[in-house]
Amino acid sequence: MKKIYFSHYVDEKNIHMNPEVFEERDEQGFLHRFSLTIPFHHKNNDRQAVVIMKNPSNAGILDDEGFKTSDDTLYRILDYLYKQPDCDIGKVTIVNLYTMVNGTASYLKEYIGTPEELEYRKQNDEVISQILADCDSSRDLLLAGWGNYQPLLESAYKRRIRDVLHLIGDKPLYRVGPMVNNQKYPGHGKYWYDYEPLLPYPSTGVR
Repeated sequence: MKKIYFSHYVDEKNIHMNPEVFEERDEQGFLHRFSLTIPFHHKNNDRQAVVIMKNPSNAGILDDEGFKTSDDTLYRILDYLYKQPDCDIGKVTIVNLYTMVNGTASYLKEYIGTPEELEYRKQNDEVISQILADCDSSRDLLLAGWGNYQPLLESAYKRRIRDVLHLIGDKPLYRVGPMVNNQKYPGHGKYWYDYEPLLPYPSTGVR
C-alpha cells in the first residue's frame, strides 16, 4: 500500500495526538484515539477548524524511517481547509464519533455499544466537550464530515450523531459539498474537493 505523507504546509513537528502514542490494544484488538491536531506553517494559529469524522485512522504515527504519515482522507481535509481563502485557518483538529482506529466493517458494527466501547465513548465526549469549549464561533470553524452510516447500524449511528450534536449545542456547524443518503448525512472528508462550497449543516440532516 502506498504511504501518504503530509504536504509541505503542515508543521509536522507540532502535530499533537491524544493519546500522544497509541496505547496497547484493548481486549477486542482496537487501538483508540480521541483527537489529532495538525498546525499549518505561516498561518494564523489563533484560528482553528474542528472536523468531526466517523472514526480515526492511524494517521500521525511514525513510519519505519521516522516520518509522520497521513492518509487519503486527512490529506484531502487539510488540503481543502488550507486553500480556503476566507478561512485563514492555522490548525485543524480532528475528532470522531467513535474512537476505534480503523478496524473491519463487521467488527466495528459488533463492537459499538459494548460496555468497553461505551467507556471509551464517555472519555471521547469529555475530550470533544473540552475542545468545543475552547472554540470561539466568531473565529473558529466547526465542520461535520462523518459521512453515511455504512457499515454500521443506522439507528445506533443516528443516536451517536445526536449525542455529539447535543455537545455542539448552538455553535454553528458546517459541511462541505452536498449531503448524502437522502440529505441525512454530511459528505465524508475523504470526498471534499477544493471547488465545493462551505455550507451550513442543514435542517434535513440527522438531528
